[in-house]
Amino acid sequence: MYTQNMNFLYFLFVLSVGFLVGNPAGRANVLDEGILSRTDSLAVIELPLPEVPGTLHTVPERAAYALEHFWDALDFSDTLYSRHRIFMEQNFVNFVSLFPHASREARVVAVKRLMKAAEADSVVYSLLASLAEKYLYEPESPMVCEDCFLLFLEEIVCSSVWNGYTQMRSAYLLEIVKKNRPGTQAADFSFLLPDGRSHLLYQIPGRYLLLVFYDTGCDHCHEVMSALKEDILLRRLTEAGELTLLIVDTGLSYTAWQHVLPTWPPEWKTAFDKGGMQAHDRYVWRNLPALYLLDRDKTVLLKEASVQSITTFLTSIWGSDAFPQDK
Repeated sequence: MYTQNMNFLYFLFVLSVGFLVGNPAGRANVLDEGILSRTDSLAVIELPLPEVPGTLHTVPERAAYALEHFWDALDFSDTLYSRHRIFMEQNFVNFVSLFPHASREARVVAVKRLMKAAEADSVVYSLLASLAEKYLYEPESPMVCEDCFLLFLEEIVCSSVWNGYTQMRSAYLLEIVKKNRPGTQAADFSFLLPDGRSHLLYQIPGRYLLLVFYDTGCDHCHEVMSALKEDILLRRLTEAGELTLLIVDTGLSYTAWQHVLPTWPPEWKTAFDKGGMQAHDRYVWRNLPALYLLDRDKTVLLKEASVQSITTFLTSIWGSDAFPQDK
């Protein structure tokens, strides 16, 4: 279950006027001044945002300052607070809620400072690492952001707090998160076409390519495929030659793949992977189907995206009226 994030309107108010909840003069000792009582009530208490200097005027500047100093009120050696999961989880969510309003450089500084402070206690360090994975990497999270999770992983793998299996797992996560990231070139791979010929991803032309990995035996995959078939914009773009839709069956049953071929729209390109792609870890996904949107140079635009996020992206390019809906 995911805890609720900070009230967005309140956050904007804080950034715009520099209002501080708490005691500006004694912020460093805020936990010892009765604002947080030493009982289980601390589970619902949120750290106050830092007082943003009046010399910082833009939202990104103010967000950067708030991020960097977000944890100043917490003494990480005070384990009553720092090891309290509910307390830390709520404040971690508030912290991450500021990410979209700051630059990536500001996020790097803030994450580095947080994880460095947490190195004083391996229990707290592990807690923050687990929260980062839960909120920024798990697909079900409303705050999922692989690029943000990457910032934590880059700190964790360089830390001396962990060793052995935990460190190796973090290094593995870092490796797979870096694969086929937006802005990078998609990994090329070969697949079989219905006529038995072998083909490469980079041999497929087109302005945009929607790459879909699925498994014939996956019920959820068929639900998403139905949504793709029913989406009017995707169909119009495909018919107009602006979008190529390539679906790759990653299952192990060649016979099952051949059985479902007639069910796919004729304008879709259908392919079968015998396991070579996964064996070489060219693509690693958490759930199927996995949807990637690529441009003509096979640069990744969206990774493991939803149908809605893909149509939103394409609508931003062509506009909602470029391909009129069916009457």
